[in-house]
Amino acid sequence: MTKTESKPTIEPRTAGRASRNARACRQSSFSFRPSFSFRHYLALLALAFLFTPVTVDAAEKVTYETHVKPILREHCFACHNQDDATASLALDSFDGAITGGAGGGVVSAGDPDGSRLWKLITHQEEPKMPPGDKLPQANLDVIKAWITGGLLKDVGSKPLERKKSAIAKIDADKLGKPVGKPAMPEQLFHEPVLWTLKPGPVEALATSPWAPVAAIGWQRQVSFYHTDTHQLLGIIPYVEGVPKVVRFSRDGSLVLVAGGRHAAAGSAALFDVKTGNRLATVGDELDIVLAADISADLSLVAIGGPKKRVKVYRVADGELQYQVTKHTEWITALGFSPDGKLLATADRNGGALVWQATAGHERADLRGHKGTITALDWRADSAMLATASEDGTVKLWDPAGNQIKSVTTNKGGVLSVRFAQDGNFVTAGRDRHVRTWKPDGGSIADLGKMRGLTLAAAFTHDGKHVLASDFSGVVRVIDAPTKKTIATLSPNPQRLAHRMAEAEKALQSKRKKVDAGEKRAQARLAALDQAKAAHEAHNSKLAASETDLAEKRKLYDEAVEFLHSTNEQTEQRLATQQAAAQAVSKAEEELKAALELQANVANETTEQPESTDAAESSGDSESDERSIADLRKKVDLAKANWKSAQQTADELVEKRSRAVEKEQTSLKTLQAAEELLAKLTDETAGLPDLAKLTDQHDQAKAQLDAVQSQLKQAEQLKTTIAAQQLHFANAKDQLANRLEARQSEQQELAKQTGRLEAEHRQAADHLSAHSRQLAEVAGQLERLQGQLAELQAAESELRESENSLAKQLSDVQTTLEDSQQQAGLLQQLQQDFESAEALRKKYSAD
Repeated sequence: MTKTESKPTIEPRTAGRASRNARACRQSSFSFRPSFSFRHYLALLALAFLFTPVTVDAAEKVTYETHVKPILREHCFACHNQDDATASLALDSFDGAITGGAGGGVVSAGDPDGSRLWKLITHQEEPKMPPGDKLPQANLDVIKAWITGGLLKDVGSKPLERKKSAIAKIDADKLGKPVGKPAMPEQLFHEPVLWTLKPGPVEALATSPWAPVAAIGWQRQVSFYHTDTHQLLGIIPYVEGVPKVVRFSRDGSLVLVAGGRHAAAGSAALFDVKTGNRLATVGDELDIVLAADISADLSLVAIGGPKKRVKVYRVADGELQYQVTKHTEWITALGFSPDGKLLATADRNGGALVWQATAGHERADLRGHKGTITALDWRADSAMLATASEDGTVKLWDPAGNQIKSVTTNKGGVLSVRFAQDGNFVTAGRDRHVRTWKPDGGSIADLGKMRGLTLAAAFTHDGKHVLASDFSGVVRVIDAPTKKTIATLSPNPQRLAHRMAEAEKALQSKRKKVDAGEKRAQARLAALDQAKAAHEAHNSKLAASETDLAEKRKLYDEAVEFLHSTNEQTEQRLATQQAAAQAVSKAEEELKAALELQANVANETTEQPESTDAAESSGDSESDERSIADLRKKVDLAKANWKSAQQTADELVEKRSRAVEKEQTSLKTLQAAEELLAKLTDETAGLPDLAKLTDQHDQAKAQLDAVQSQLKQAEQLKTTIAAQQLHFANAKDQLANRLEARQSEQQELAKQTGRLEAEHRQAADHLSAHSRQLAEVAGQLERLQGQLAELQAAESELRESENSLAKQLSDVQTTLEDSQQQAGLLQQLQQDFESAEALRKKYSAD
């Protein structure tokens, strides 16, 4: 805060009485006068108290003793003091405020949002403190500054170290994945114990932490599904009753099933995930088991229910390790921490406790829920515990019992909470919604609304999908990123005989579809071939027409060019003819003029008298005659030229006529070729659509491939179901044979044990006799030295023989115990098998 910023203030109303009186005296603008009554003095003092604020300098450290304690004294000390500490929270001392109460610490250094005290006084969470109106904002600013500043006790103290956040996302790769391939169901039966027309509520739902496996409990059985392919992997019987709890062990190798019959019996059974064999059964309760879990090291199983007690059994011998009796209501949820150190338990009254896992010593009391705690779950790194309640909230706690966060997730009540490997968690509740959340409680997505009351939800091992079950018996597989339901799993699988009939029916249907698909594909192929042939024939005609048209166009172009050339020659010749005609006309005019001139001269000569110039006149006359003769020749030559030009022009005109005729003929031929090409081009549009026919053929082929693939799958399914039927049919005989072999082995081992025991007793008797002889010989040592040495050697040999027999006896006894244990497991498996078979016959008869 800079010097120009406003300073946080403390209203005098919230200060302690002593400091308030002193401050009021110092800051009042009047002085005490004896003439005032004491009552007047108190009234004026109160006015000064009400209207004069106390400020905290910006550079001043906010401490508990100077600034926070006066505020808490005014509003909190009445209920939260060392003499009367409601919820075990005493705020009248610095140590008490830091320690917190029954629910753990209430302040976190440097983190107001992570401090429960701040959430209560700002009325973000219940119970709101103080009740009614919130503290003035100035007081809230002081408390927030104190928390942010590191929870200073006084001006000489140092800030407390800020705790590392427990709500950060975790690295799932560092959670200790088991070495080798995760356990997957391999030898489980596929015949259900019971089948009904409609399933009921599915409360027991679990997913393996390392493998794509989900376990769904319902009506005396647990069904296992592959969470990627959604195929049924097998069914294990739980003949004791209704499974209320299904939990995978931390390494995913075992599955714990707990439940029973209401007000009658309850227990928890451990099964091998790979084989489905029952390995152990713990608890013999007089009521159903509602909550159960197995420790990470597979050594302990905890169960709880209506009897209000949590019992923790040893898996090795089935004996009770310890029990918890502090709960006052039905046990509704419990769980071991993944690191095996802690056990959390919760009840119908909203109480939750944390215990040391192996000895049962109390570690924390988690208080805060206002309704039944319906579920709890530990995060994979054991750093956080989530509790879900009917009050609509999920509360996050650290292992010490300090509340980290409270999130309202499902209105009406939360019925399930489960962590993913990366620290995200999923909730489901009475509002029928399934929602995912970040490790810090921030919302990720609402995955939609279920058909009925949503009872359970869990992430798959890779966190990509969420499984959710509801009251109507629907179990959905939801893709977390897209929020779409990608599959529905049945908690109530059909009997093998029904599945075989359905598989056969599906197989016949697929075969018919394959036959129809083959016919359809063949018809489409024939149509496509015909269309291709038609296109090829048409394209051939079209190509020939185009070639003919090109030739006709070439001939036409040649005819046009010849016509143009002929026209030019004809025009030239006509021009020459015209010029020749003009030359003839000109020559004739000149000749005519010359003749006229000659005549005129002759007339003039006859009219005039002879003169001496007769000789000259005679000479001129001769000259004129020659000129006329020349003109006559010129005329004749011009006429000859004209006739020649006329003849040539006539020939060219005739040639042009032939060229025109040829051009017209070529034009008609060209037009005919063009019309033929246009006709063929128009016919192209009427040809079958090759692209469409090709698409139809491809579609038919793809449909045929798909149906053939489905047929293959149907055949594989029928083969699988047949193998499952055979496996189940042979199971009873195989179990009987194995049990008989084990019993024979036990009898033989018993005989061998008896024989070895007799030999051991005989050796012991011999040893005793030799010992007695040794004692007698020892008394006569000087006289019987040699005999003593022989007896001592014999005794040594007998001792070695006795020790060898004792070792053999021990080995046989160990083998016998192992055989008896295996026989016990086989007997339990046979009992489960026979009980399930009896239930099948009973309900089939009904």
